[in-house]
Amino acid sequence: MNRLKTAVALLLIAGCASFNAYEKGRSAEKVKNWDEAVIQYTKALDIDPDNMRYRINLQRAKLEASRNHFEKGKRRRANHSCGFCSSRLPSSRSPSSSILQISTPPSSMEKPSR
Repeated sequence: MNRLKTAVALLLIAGCASFNAYEKGRSAEKVKNWDEAVIQYTKALDIDPDNMRYRINLQRAKLEASRNHFEKGKRRRANHSCGFCSSRLPSSRSPSSSILQISTPPSSMEKPSR
């Protein structure tokens, strides 16, 4: 009987802990603190991994956090006036275009065709 009470108590405590982390995540989300929301939703999901609400909110917070970081990076890049750095930054958004430029050998290094 004592083991049953202990098991029920542990389940209730775990449920409360996951819900508290979830509520902290929602509070962080309301003030657009996406990084904190990701942390709190991750804690909630670690405690209750089968909770789809926690999983969906975590994915949304991750998306918004990444969007926020991307926009901050664009603003910093636009405001950065150092000629040395800006001349070395690729102008294209696509990293693949930089890779193609690097991996394409100059015409003087190409092997002659037979």
